[in-house]
Amino acid sequence: MSDAPIPPGQILFLPTPTGYLDATTFPPAGIALRGSGEVLILGGGEAFAARLTPDDMALFGAVLIQLADHHRMTAAEAAQAALDRVVITSGATRA
Repeated sequence: MSDAPIPPGQILFLPTPTGYLDATTFPPAGIALRGSGEVLILGGGEAFAARLTPDDMALFGAVLIQLADHHRMTAAEAAQAALDRVVITSGATRA
């Protein structure tokens, strides 16, 4: 068995239950990554593919992490603001 992050002949495809598919099969939409560094984005009858170098993969990963952190922080701030509005509103009606 290979120790590679993506087994030979497979692609990492999100959001499949296992994350892996036969590299010749593509669902109608999603994001796939082959062990060769090829990224595939599928959906809406269109597809995009790019072969990334190891440095490109590292940079792409760093950007995705930063983007995910930003979206998490934005969601947390929005949830806190909504909670603050509820507390202020409920406090104003009791006074």
